[in-house]
Amino acid sequence: MLMENINKLIYMGIGVILFCIGTFLLINGSSKYIHTVKVVRQNLKDDEVLYQQYITEEANTSYAELIGMLFNQLDYDIEIDGLIIDKSTHTQDKIASYGIEKVDYKKEYLYDYNGKIYKIVFTRN
Repeated sequence: MLMENINKLIYMGIGVILFCIGTFLLINGSSKYIHTVKVVRQNLKDDEVLYQQYITEEANTSYAELIGMLFNQLDYDIEIDGLIIDKSTHTQDKIASYGIEKVDYKKEYLYDYNGKIYKIVFTRN
């Protein structure tokens, strides 16, 4: 009978320890989540834009995607095979005069010293 009580006590002790560990992990995870949300909200308030790009093995940009990008307002300066397109002076009317070849392009981002994108470079594959 004494052995049964000791076994129950050990099981209850292990249960309490596991409960405490689980509670600690829950509180710790939620505090990290809250901190991350605060940082993201502060960055959005400060007009710092957050970007995410999914890198795949086939990081090619087709001719159609490139032309489609040029039909929109540009967020960054673009360089296509040495031709620099300034975001402030670019208009849709100029696309035909750029002489862009109908091939796939490799996209590369150039960053400034703060880690922000300042130019997108497209080179032929």
